Amino acid sequence: MTEKHGKTPSDEPSEEEFAQVGYVPPKGKRFELPFWLAVASCVLALAARTLPWAGVALGILALFALAFFKVPRPYVRAPHATVALSALGILVCAALSTYIPPQPGVIRVSVDAPAWRQEYEAVTISVDDTTESGDEVSDSLEVVPGTTSTLDDYQAGTYSFTVEEASLERGEELFEPTEPRTTCTLELEKDVDVAIELALVPQNGTLGLIVSADNWDATYGSIPVTVSGTTEDGKAVNETIPATPGTSYSLSGYEAGTYSFSVDKNVLTQGETIFSASSETRTFTKREDMLVTVYVSVDEEATQALAEQRAERPA
Repeated sequence: MTEKHGKTPSDEPSEEEFAQVGYVPPKGKRFELPFWLAVASCVLALAARTLPWAGVALGILALFALAFFKVPRPYVRAPHATVALSALGILVCAALSTYIPPQPGVIRVSVDAPAWRQEYEAVTISVDDTTESGDEVSDSLEVVPGTTSTLDDYQAGTYSFTVEEASLERGEELFEPTEPRTTCTLELEKDVDVAIELALVPQNGTLGLIVSADNWDATYGSIPVTVSGTTEDGKAVNETIPATPGTSYSLSGYEAGTYSFSVDKNVLTQGETIFSASSETRTFTKREDMLVTVYVSVDEEATQALAEQRAERPA
């Protein structure tokens, strides 16, 4: 038999229950707790993604409290909403616990140097620039030519790679990058490759000599220029080259080393004129051509002094 409002007698509180409460809904934490636990579960699901499992725990706890306290439904605060919010919080928090946000890819740095010897080991590469969040980056890494180094902890952004100069000189050999700086842009979920090429600088440069002499008369003949110095392996060099002013001379056979170019003062007095010559010292690496210029010019003071000295001599 049903009531006029369509409810069975079992849906209503019993007379004994009404007698106990005096028609006043009971108050206490056990009547409110399931609802607020369910609300807290949803709050964690929406606003605290870093603690998704806490939201799941609160949602389960809300359902457990609803069943454990065995409070008649009419006295429970929002029973249907409590169940719905608990289920929502559990589902959303469970989904968030397995969610992995997009991550930056990795940067694979490789160095290609065909002439690199195994005993040369690694080169040092500096990394600098700015991430998308505005953070300044200053880092370095060691990469052995012919291998690849993976950078998997960099944030999205733009990075520049430069091989340090100290890594490019190995004994008598010098390497140089084909590009002075290599730049890449790292994005989310995308890997990027950075390839750096090192080329051996050939030692085929030549050492040259030219004498620039103002007012030097051709009748004076050539100017003997003495080249002295030491090669990189310690060999002493001393050679005199008769140089005609204005003519370029190639000093073939000269190895890398440090050389000085000078002119004997005795040959710089011609008739009534005294000349002076510059003394030049250069380091020749043999990796590029070098032309050394020795400047010869009239020494006005010395020439004047010579003229006065000769004028004082008796005829």
